[in-house]
Amino acid sequence: PNKRLSFKGNEVNLSGLENIACKLFDDTQNKELTSAFVLDYIGRALSGLSDAYIECYGDSPIVYAGGVMSNSIIKDMLGRRPEVYFAKPAMSSDNAVGTAILALRKYEARCSD
Repeated sequence: PNKRLSFKGNEVNLSGLENIACKLFDDTQNKELTSAFVLDYIGRALSGLSDAYIECYGDSPIVYAGGVMSNSIIKDMLGRRPEVYFAKPAMSSDNAVGTAILALRKYEARCSD
């Protein structure tokens, strides 16, 4: 199936993805096909969100981090853009590293006042 994504500004609607994936698997019993569909869907959603970001804020570097970003298929889809960076896989298992860095920057900015 080729489900069309629904974007509204800088948001994407992912409702229904689980139901579509479950139906695809129930109909085909094909784990690989179902997995490929889900990864493609998420990759297209993230690509669309990246486009919306660039449209809103102009060309600027984008940093992708977090568990989903360590997936090589999604990484290949998003890596075609200029000025994109990915956290190392060891730092992408969850968002703890990114959140910690943001907290450190905020703390350092507050302490330097």
